[in-house]
Amino acid sequence: MCFFTNNILSTIKYNNVHNIITMKASIIIALDSNVNFTRNFLYFLSKYKTIEDYEIIITSDGNNDINYEKLVYEFLKNKCIYIKNKCKQGYGVVNNIAARHTSTDILIFMNSDVILDDNCLEALIEPLSIDNIEAVQPLLIYPQNMTTQSTGHIFCQYYNTHLFENRPIRDSIVQQPDYRKAFTTALCSIKKKTFNLHGGFNEKYFNAWEGMELGLKITLNGGKCYYNPLAKAFHIRGGGRSQYKIDEKNQSAFFWSHWGNLITENLSDILNKQLKELICVNSSDYILINFSCIRDFEYIQNKLLINISDAVQYTELAGYSSIEFFKTLPYFWLSVKNNLIYLANNFSVITNNRLWFEMRKNNKDLIIDLSGNCLLCQS
Repeated sequence: MCFFTNNILSTIKYNNVHNIITMKASIIIALDSNVNFTRNFLYFLSKYKTIEDYEIIITSDGNNDINYEKLVYEFLKNKCIYIKNKCKQGYGVVNNIAARHTSTDILIFMNSDVILDDNCLEALIEPLSIDNIEAVQPLLIYPQNMTTQSTGHIFCQYYNTHLFENRPIRDSIVQQPDYRKAFTTALCSIKKKTFNLHGGFNEKYFNAWEGMELGLKITLNGGKCYYNPLAKAFHIRGGGRSQYKIDEKNQSAFFWSHWGNLITENLSDILNKQLKELICVNSSDYILINFSCIRDFEYIQNKLLINISDAVQYTELAGYSSIEFFKTLPYFWLSVKNNLIYLANNFSVITNNRLWFEMRKNNKDLIIDLSGNCLLCQS
């Protein structure tokens, strides 16, 4: 059946969806990858063991290539609702449209660059049976190297990123379920009543920030966003939303101007949990060597369970994908008796300094980063 919705240039095709009363949840997918990528995505989705238990709603935002519709039919046959927007309206808009056509009480948002692990969907749904848990974030994994892509969002002042990014997925802290301030909509579940209560996605954004803002609204209004490591999926980051080339600077400014004063940093809490396990806290002085993009780190370091007596700034190197100490640090740091703590945007940019760490011969030297990772240099 085909019809046009009000006020938008959208065609909605209802294929012969089977009995929606028995569906566990509604999966909403915004197709926005190239044809080959989309073909692979739909193939793996169709092979998920219990996919028959889910209502599937697929949106195509302003892409009029008939091949996408053919691929949806090839892999999902008559088992989905297909929404085709004639003009590009943005990620939040198309997902809000799709949500209005769902028939279950649970929404699962999924990018078209995600491959589900076994039992992932079920693990996303189960925690929602607890009253105050309103949304669930899975463990998202980089398929390229099988490390952590995201376990939710972490915040500093006017800065956020993915918690535990690039951490080995088997590390104990990655495997601990916990609450998060916000989640990523690359893959997540949320109660439909909660989604509607907060107005869905803010359509002022076009291709970023809307999911994180929704998670913050839930948290700030007393609800819980839950991270469940038993829900695992592989995120080929950058594959979805690939047709959006808009500059995100304006969206970022809009987000922080509205929410910056309401967000409290939680980096110090995450780091302190790890410091308790790694070292004897409050036992030694540290000097901080700062390679991160946050020059004013004092408001965080003062909350840590270690004493940082001094800090040296190398924030001009924050944009580098790899920092080699022998090229950037004076040799005298090798013989400094104080313990050193290296701060970076992400630990992955400085872990290639193994010889430097060995020459330091200090088993208390640490690496911390803005993703909440805390590691011993000689681990």
